[in-house]
Amino acid sequence: MSWSVPLIREHIQRVYNVELTRTGVLRMLWRLSLSYTRPTYVLKKADPKKQKAFRRQLDWIKKTP
Repeated sequence: MSWSVPLIREHIQRVYNVELTRTGVLRMLWRLSLSYTRPTYVLKKADPKKQKAFRRQLDWIKKTP
């Protein structure tokens, strides 16, 4: 599971009764040599044919004035 900054903030507030800003949480992670990345979605069951058709349609839409 990935922890977002709001989840980390909430956990710190519940466990340690300390309120931090988003920036404060990010700086704390940096000082602890921890990295933060935003979670991304991966669709494992995606149909390659439908993806290709969608890309073609999207390219067509982008070219249309």
